[in-house]
Amino acid sequence: MEKIRAEYFTDPLCSWSWGNEPNYRKLREEFGEQILWRHRMGGLMGKWSEDFYDPLYKLSGGDAEAMAKHQEETSIKTEMPVDPSFWLENPPASSHPACIAVKAASFQGAELEDTFLRRIREGFLTEKRQLDNKEALLKLAGEVTSINVERLRKDIDSDAARQAFREDWEATRHPVPEARDTKVTEGHLRYSFPALLITNDSGAYRILDGDNSYDDYLRAIKELAPEIKRGTPPDVETFVRKYRHVSTKEVCVVCEVSREEAESILEKLLKASIVRKRPVGHFCMWEYL
Repeated sequence: MEKIRAEYFTDPLCSWSWGNEPNYRKLREEFGEQILWRHRMGGLMGKWSEDFYDPLYKLSGGDAEAMAKHQEETSIKTEMPVDPSFWLENPPASSHPACIAVKAASFQGAELEDTFLRRIREGFLTEKRQLDNKEALLKLAGEVTSINVERLRKDIDSDAARQAFREDWEATRHPVPEARDTKVTEGHLRYSFPALLITNDSGAYRILDGDNSYDDYLRAIKELAPEIKRGTPPDVETFVRKYRHVSTKEVCVVCEVSREEAESILEKLLKASIVRKRPVGHFCMWEYL
């Protein structure tokens, strides 16, 4: 079976990465084990109140109103639900603890790492949880049934987890020459998030960023691995049951249905008490019961 490797440069608190979840989940569904994933926790902000500055959007550390407005605009553009008011009420001090927690979770397996990363994104961006410290992250981990929380508690404090994050941080700050979407933050050039570096067995690679469409991803994958096989899209109920928490946009992209079709099917599942609907900002999350 032809396979390719994918390095996904991201951060648990990044709203643009959250906005790219529909494409990410569709890649996972369509290609399964043919893509070997590696998450790179890039470290969005070391100290938000002091060091953070995003030159593209002119966002400065400590400017909660500007950050909330940017999060809302990102949500509207990507059609992914975000409640930006957390920036006004209880903003995170840093994204690094969440990055380290994801690396610590990876010691329990790649799938669990993916599940926990997703849960952090949801907790932060749709539930207004301040996930910038160990105890808050461990409490969230307790909601993921497959995680051994006591092991995670030890691993978060380990040199191995900190080193794994440091390796990701360094890799994020050495973008390939072809990367067109880079920025300087906290004094270092880095990939903008999310960025996807895909490589085949011959060493050929393509770099894609969050502005790329799903067709762009497909084109790059086919160029690198012409024999790779695409799976069929799942039906809506199967998709919701598998992932438990999904947005309408994710249903549209992964299941290949229109928004009207997605909302009609989801409302039927709601009436049948199979899912519940949780409004978030301009959109909503659907949660399997």
